[in-house]
Amino acid sequence: MKYLWGLLGLVSIIAACGGADSQSPAAAPTSAVSAAATSVAATPTASTGAIDDTMMGEATPLPVPDNIGDCEIKPHTQCPGADLHGANLGAATVAGHPARLAAELRGANFHGADLSQANLSRVIFEGADLGQANLRDAILQSAFLYQADLSGADLTGVVFTFADMEDVKLDGAVFCRTVMPDGSIRNDNCP
Repeated sequence: MKYLWGLLGLVSIIAACGGADSQSPAAAPTSAVSAAATSVAATPTASTGAIDDTMMGEATPLPVPDNIGDCEIKPHTQCPGADLHGANLGAATVAGHPARLAAELRGANFHGADLSQANLSRVIFEGADLGQANLRDAILQSAFLYQADLSGADLTGVVFTFADMEDVKLDGAVFCRTVMPDGSIRNDNCP
C-alpha cells in the first residue's frame, strides 16, 4: 500500500512539473480544487522566488491601504467630510485564513464623511466620530464601535451583525433596513 501511495505522489509531482504528457489521465487534475491547488502551489513569490505558502496557511495577510484620497487610514486620523464611498477597509478571509487585516481607526474623525457601500467589517472605530456620516449599505459586521459617535448618521441598509456597539451615541441616526448586532432589523426612520 505504501508503494502505491508513493507512486501516486510521484505521478502528481511529475504532472505538476510538466514532465508527463498533459493529455495523460494521470497528469490531469481530478477536480477544480486540485487544479487550483496545483496552480497556487507552483506560483513563486516575487520577493524570494520560493513556493507560495498560501495553501499551508502561512501567508501574511495584506494590510489596508495607507491613504484614500487625502485621508490617511490610521488611528486618530482627521478626515471630516472625506469621500470613502465603496472603500474596502475591512478584514477578509479566504478558505478560513485571514487574507486582509482590518483598519485600526481608534479616535478617528469621519464626521460627515461618505462611507456608503464601504466594507468596514472588523474595523476598530473605538471612540471615532462618525456623526452625520453617510453609511448607507456599508458592512460593519464584527466592527468594534465602543464609544463611537454615530449621531445623525445615515444607517440605511447597514449590517452591524456581531458588532460591538457598547456606549455608541445614536441620537438622530437614521435606521432603515439596518441589521443590528443581534440580527434584528430596525426600520425606525424609513421614508
